Amino acid sequence: MKESLTRLASAVALTSLLAACSEESTTPPAVTESAVKAEIINGSFEQDMAGETSPAGNWVLREAQDATAVSTIEVIESEEGVDSYKGTKAVKVMVDTLGANNWDVEVAYEELPVIGGKTYEFSVWAKGDAGTNADFYIQTPEYAARNLTTVDFTGEWQEIKLTAKADPVDTLHRLAVHFSKEGNAGKSFYLDEFTGVISNVPEVVIPDVEYSAVNVTSLKALTDNLTIGVAVPAGAAGNSILISEDRQGVIEKHFNQLSAENIMKPEALHSVRGEPSFDEADALVSYAKENSMTVHGHVFVWHGQIPGWMINFDGDKAAWITMMEDHITRIATHFEEAGNNDTVTSWDVVNEAFNENGTYRGSKAATNENPNDNSVWYENIGEEFLPLAFTAARAADPDADLYYNDYNLIHNEVKLDAVIAMVNTFEAGTISGIGFQSHISVGDPSIDTIKAQLQKVVDETNLKVKITELDVRMNNVPDSDTPLTYLTSERADEQKQYYHDIVEAYLEVVPADRRGGITVWGAIDSDSWLQSWPAPTTEWPLLFNSDYTAKPALQGFADALTEAQ
Repeated sequence: MKESLTRLASAVALTSLLAACSEESTTPPAVTESAVKAEIINGSFEQDMAGETSPAGNWVLREAQDATAVSTIEVIESEEGVDSYKGTKAVKVMVDTLGANNWDVEVAYEELPVIGGKTYEFSVWAKGDAGTNADFYIQTPEYAARNLTTVDFTGEWQEIKLTAKADPVDTLHRLAVHFSKEGNAGKSFYLDEFTGVISNVPEVVIPDVEYSAVNVTSLKALTDNLTIGVAVPAGAAGNSILISEDRQGVIEKHFNQLSAENIMKPEALHSVRGEPSFDEADALVSYAKENSMTVHGHVFVWHGQIPGWMINFDGDKAAWITMMEDHITRIATHFEEAGNNDTVTSWDVVNEAFNENGTYRGSKAATNENPNDNSVWYENIGEEFLPLAFTAARAADPDADLYYNDYNLIHNEVKLDAVIAMVNTFEAGTISGIGFQSHISVGDPSIDTIKAQLQKVVDETNLKVKITELDVRMNNVPDSDTPLTYLTSERADEQKQYYHDIVEAYLEVVPADRRGGITVWGAIDSDSWLQSWPAPTTEWPLLFNSDYTAKPALQGFADALTEAQ
């Protein structure tokens, strides 16, 4: 989930109905069933002159979000039906050099007012050469996807339609088209005639559901010695923990550790070589300290969300090692406080260095040959980058807990075996523990499997065990052909039991002195990255509903803590 500063543009009134919909409201006002136009100002670009790069309306033509992307995006004038679909104006996107990410070259309409709970239909006409493609998104200003479609172009004008339902808490959407994709280099694309309406399709009626009681008032109050963490959006985004008092109320009551979802990743902290930018992370650390919470740093070294200067670094193996060590040292030293009273008490030093078959990501033995999943660290340093990264981190922060973190360790025995074999070769004292991300589905993996995987680390290493990114997917799960339209009471109780059993298994298997803690990857459901991965859906993976009310899953977590006392 990429988090960056939201571009502030003047919002356009949708209808007078929006005045009744405050940011805190979770119940949309009554509307008629007739379609109401969403005011996409200048959706045909006819108000602009050829060569314009800041069109009228809330349009943003972002031609390079990353230094590695080179493109030109501007309004052009053309005969109708040629390079404009209707009228004489359109937007032309010329991709010269691909960036590291799909969103490096973007055309977007920002801050389109929406009514929470209503379904919207959007349309745009586009043209690109056969064999090229682009991603068309409906998103929130914080980049949470409400719908996504990838379009393969044909060489002719095509109409792309997207339908998305605004979450109850949504007040704004953005329409975005991303072009920095393999096969698009050297190609031109054209966009015209954006429109949007509130859908005439009858809304799905969600019945009133009576969920099992939730009595817990504070998770962290139920344990004296367990870290209970939560990942939070931070920075200047609208759902930032530093801005949202509703999120603060939930998090301050129940959690004693924070993980930043994005703002402590290399792309955010160190976008310019040798010039780290700590303002947003410092604000989060200060907030944590003021509220008697610690921070788990995420992450020093990863193949994803790294700045362009790292991707394109030009040097031999020794130079790559020096660059990596310097990056780690700069970041770790900044957050290391005098004495043993650090707020940033632990770090993911290296993230996701292994493939599912136990080979190193980026190695020739890998089964996944997708170049976007390769690791520049392995490719340029080799497997030595891992122990070297931990040695540098330990030197910079002697008293922090330092973790290797990866996904699917909770059920993939081959991958976990490879991780254990690796960490057992490290110099004693450099690594503190193994982080189990634990993005899982209700009932899968089984609790017996979870216990067995945790037991492996307990038995075969002397390291701590930390569940770092726990969420429990409830929709599109194995053995379920029919997606849920709402969370039924029966399914909510399944999730409650599963959360209970996971926490119980962790406390049963992992000795007290080797517990790094349990972190849930998000507080409220609408903030979850699973709403847009692997495709936009409706999910309920966390402990709190989108309106900040507690779910039965919270009670399940709490019951396991209470029973362990």
